[in-house]
Amino acid sequence: MSWLWKPAFDPLKDVPDLTGKVAIVTGANSGIGLVTAQQLALAGATVYLACRTEFKARAAIEELESTHESLKGQRRLKFLKLDLESVKHAKRAAEEFAGLDYLGPFTFTTTLLPLLTKTATLPHKDVRIVTLSSDAHQATVDTKKIRTFATVEDFNRTCSDEWEQRDERKARWERYGLSKLCAVLFTHTLSLPPHSNHGGVIPLCLHPGLIQTPGMFATLEKLPTFFQFLGRLLSRTPMQGATPVLFAATSPKIREAEDEWRGKYLVPSCKVGSTTGVTEERAAELWKTSEEVVRRILENGRV
Repeated sequence: MSWLWKPAFDPLKDVPDLTGKVAIVTGANSGIGLVTAQQLALAGATVYLACRTEFKARAAIEELESTHESLKGQRRLKFLKLDLESVKHAKRAAEEFAGLDYLGPFTFTTTLLPLLTKTATLPHKDVRIVTLSSDAHQATVDTKKIRTFATVEDFNRTCSDEWEQRDERKARWERYGLSKLCAVLFTHTLSLPPHSNHGGVIPLCLHPGLIQTPGMFATLEKLPTFFQFLGRLLSRTPMQGATPVLFAATSPKIREAEDEWRGKYLVPSCKVGSTTGVTEERAAELWKTSEEVVRRILENGRV
């Protein structure tokens, strides 16, 4: 039901020329990530497919190059090994490039931040950080569970496995929503001083919608018939899901009015949406504690 969204941005026509630009796309061997990498490369960008499994990434690169004549022999698609479930590996992958885990993306992005900010000072700068979130972040804020990240202990309680002691399906949903809330808070902090002083870097996060993936269909099979029907009716293709991603990453409109877009949360129609549970205090707590948690993991292998 793409008519529900009607985005003004058409990725097949509106992505500008990206020759000379460099992009890193995580999870790029399938789904939204694969489509995003494809469209960026077709527009001229050099695209690093940041994936956990090399053979899947290589297969995706081979498929794209064999499908699109303009990509053959251009070496615009490259593999970057990245496992976002491992904080140490996320940091190592980011360092190599510069040369359900929020901490992985946090570590990867913050490790790259000096390179991104330096790049943003160059002529014709256009550096953006696009993070996938979900409208599921709004559901977790309404639970009775305390949402505080003031200390490492608070972080552990908020993100602990105690959730698994309750209804398993509900616990998984809440943990997913919490990780998406963290993504929104992370983007919000990137938009504030001192991070907003980092040249012209524009951070955005977005909800791509319910995307048609094998995982989605497997989940629907476990639901009552009515919800299966509703899920299939409202779901979107990977190309439709990649549309707000490509808009956030490439649209000239964002650069032309960067102060209006910086730190915003986008919905599938490529418009600014509303968030829940986002406060400067909570965002600042999460950032500070995330740095401490990552430091402990890198030094001791655990929190």
